[in-house]
Parts: sequence; structure tokens; C-alpha cells
Amino acid sequence: MSREKTYSDIKNSLTVDYKFFNKVMGYENIYNSEYKKLNQMFKGLTKKTTYIKRWSYKEEKEIKEPFPANYTSIETNSFYGHYLSNDNLNNLAKDFPNIKKDYDLLKTKKDKVKLGKRPNNECDDYKKQYQEKLYKQAQLEDKAQCGICNKFWEQVDMNGRKNILADHGFHLGWGQRNGVCFGARYLSWERSPESKVAYIEKVLNPILKQLPKEKPTGVDLDKVIQQANNYNNLKAEIHNTPKDIQIKYNDLLSDYRYKSMIAYGKSPRPFSIGDEYITSPEKYIEVKATPEVLKLHELKEKITKPSIKFSGMQVAITLPTNKDDITLELLTRIWSDYKDQVEAEKLKFETAIKNWKLQLTPREKMNKDKA
Repeated sequence: MSREKTYSDIKNSLTVDYKFFNKVMGYENIYNSEYKKLNQMFKGLTKKTTYIKRWSYKEEKEIKEPFPANYTSIETNSFYGHYLSNDNLNNLAKDFPNIKKDYDLLKTKKDKVKLGKRPNNECDDYKKQYQEKLYKQAQLEDKAQCGICNKFWEQVDMNGRKNILADHGFHLGWGQRNGVCFGARYLSWERSPESKVAYIEKVLNPILKQLPKEKPTGVDLDKVIQQANNYNNLKAEIHNTPKDIQIKYNDLLSDYRYKSMIAYGKSPRPFSIGDEYITSPEKYIEVKATPEVLKLHELKEKITKPSIKFSGMQVAITLPTNKDDITLELLTRIWSDYKDQVEAEKLKFETAIKNWKLQLTPREKMNKDKA
């Protein structure tokens, strides 16, 4: 569950962004991606807004609606359209007193903006410093490197094994840990290559065994063309829904955003309508919508773009919605590119395993250097 962002969150984020700003200002030139990122940050910090623009389907025009009293909006790289009270804005001015001055300094670099990305050799020092920082932190906290995600994590004794890596990379949901890194509960990379060996055996090999059977055929082509037809038919049906029904539907969604406080930059708040407890826009529409509006909602819930997915893919590949653009050649190319990607990953892991040598963990190396 996402928690409410606090001023401390924004301060910490801006501190990181400012480090990036100071680093970039140290170079003679600035690259386009860097300038855009920093310009967006400073523009968001200096352009304070006390109202929000939204389209009114009743009035058929864009209208301005005020924010709650004593609130205004800022936009940074990490907090787009986040709301800050006047007290927090005053704290921002104290903690970052040179925002306007630094923005003016950035603008002086506009004539020196270069296309493309900064070459890696110019970033090597920064990357090296960052890796050194992570390594020192791992020494202090007695962490070791995961053989899969290559990050440093705590070592624990569990399941009858000593010094295995604790669960990491997960998020909590439905009362459990989801998305735990495969490298968790194996020995660290310094101690053993077992996590990579297991990953090849349990993940990559089964995928590569299954992929030849999934090479697209005419049957697969017919399926995704049918998906495209269904998508376009539903899209047309939604488009042909009477305008007054569409207005009512969009107004209900807008009402939900305000009643749940989402429109004010908050995490969604449950609320009640009579005896009904509203926890989602779907529930709100179910309670408030007429049968015609509810039918439109059901159409919107059904509509999905055509896609194709092969073994091991986390997310399906979205295909063109025009059926004439979907060909067997396209599907085969997607399949072949994915197969090449998995084979390359297996080769990379096998090479790392072949060259593996026992190493000291960061803490062990620190203790050895002190001895």
C-alpha cells in the first residue's frame, strides 16, 4: 500500500536531485536528457499553483478548480503534482534557499545543451564513487552480494543454513511477500555461485525448453487478429454510446476522485454512501450508476489491446490494434528476439559461473585489512 508522502520524503528526494544538479554543473557541457530532467524539477519548484484544470463534461469546456485552502502544488522528478501546505513550502524555502538562483544558473547552460546521452567515460568517476559508497555501507552492515540482482543484502541463518541472503526485492500485498528476488535464501555471490546455477536450472532451462514449442503459427495469428477485432468492436461500441451516458460516466469517475481525495494528491480514502462502503471506483460506479452507465463501464473493463506472451515473460507484448499490421512475420520476430535474449542471459550466467572464485565479503575484507 502506498503511504502518504511527507515533507521529509520530498526533502530527501530533492537532496538527491540536488546532488545530480551539482554534478552536472561541474561539467563544461550539459546533455539534453540532463537539462530536461533538471528543468522539470526547478520549473515544478518555482511554479506554485493554487488551482487545478480539468475538463467538465457538463459544461463541455476546461474549468479551474481551487485546491484545498492553504495547499499548493509542486512538480519534481519524484513527486509530480504533489501538494504542499504553506508551512511545508516555508520549510522548503529554508532548506533550499537558492532554488531560484540555481534555476537561473541552469538556464545559462541552455545554449550549451548537446544531443544524446553523456558518454560512459564521463560518468565513470561518479559510478565508481557510488559503488564505493555502497561497498562501504555493506561493510558496516555486514551485507553480501546477491548473485542474481547483484545488490548487497543482509545475511541470515535460516532453514538450517548459515549466512544465506535474506528475502529482498519484494513488496507486501495480500498478506504475503510478493516478487522476492530469486537470489534470496542462497549463499551470497562471494561465497558460492549456487544462485546462478539454480537460476539456470530452474528458470532459464525450462524457458528455453518450452520456447521452441511456442513458435508462432497460423493458429496464433488467428487468435491475436481476433483480439484486435474484439478490441476495435468494443472501441466502436464505446464510441457510439450516447454522449449523455459518457458524460455521466466521466462525472462519476471525477466525483470518486474528489470524494476519495485522490484529486488532492492523497492516497485513496474509503468513504460511505448510506450503508455501502466505497473502496474503489468500481464500487462507486456499481452503487451510483444507472444501468446504461454501468453497461458502459463493463465495456471499458473488457477492452484490451491485442498481445502475445511467451514462457517466462512477466508482461505480454502489446501488438498493433490494426489487424492488417499483425502478421506471422511480426509474431515470429518477437518470439525470436525473446529467445535470443534468454539464450544470451544463460550464456552470461554460465560465463560468470565458469570464472567464479571464492571471495571475502565486504565485512570480512574490512576485518582482514584491519588485522
